[in-house]
Amino acid sequence: MARSGRQRDIQALLADTSDAPPTLKRIAEIVGWPAAMKLSLALGAKQLYVPRDLTSIGDGHALIWSIGRTATLSLIDSEFGGGTLFVPGYAGRRLKCLEIARGYAEGMSVAVLAEQHRITSRQVYGVIRAEEERLAALETEQTPPAMSR
Repeated sequence: MARSGRQRDIQALLADTSDAPPTLKRIAEIVGWPAAMKLSLALGAKQLYVPRDLTSIGDGHALIWSIGRTATLSLIDSEFGGGTLFVPGYAGRRLKCLEIARGYAEGMSVAVLAEQHRITSRQVYGVIRAEEERLAALETEQTPPAMSR
C-alpha cells in the first residue's frame, strides 16, 4: 500500500470480510454485517448466553445494548437461542490492522505505530504486508478482464 493514504483502499479493506470466522459469518447471515461487527467489537472473544426468549432478560442484557432489540430477537429465533455462543473477536483485530495500515499510509513511522498499538516493529511490518496482500487481492477481483481483440 502506497503511503498516499488512499481512502478508497481503506474502504475496500473495511468491506472485505472474506476471512471472518464461520461463526461470525453465520451471525451476519442472521442479523446483518453491521450488527455482527458491533457484537464482535463489544463482546468479541467471549462466551455469551443467548436466551430462549426476550421475557427472560431485561434491556440491560449484553445482546440488547450491543446490537439492539430487533437483532437480539433474530438471534433468539435462530439456532443460537437457548445456547451459549462464542463471539469471535474478529472486528477488533481487523480494526487494529486497518488503523495500522491507515497510519502507515498517512506517513506514520513503523516505530510510532508499534508503540501506539503496543506491538513490535516486526508485527507492524507483518500487518502492513498482510494488508497490502489483501488490497492486491481485492483489486484483482474488481479489475475487469482485459478485452481481447
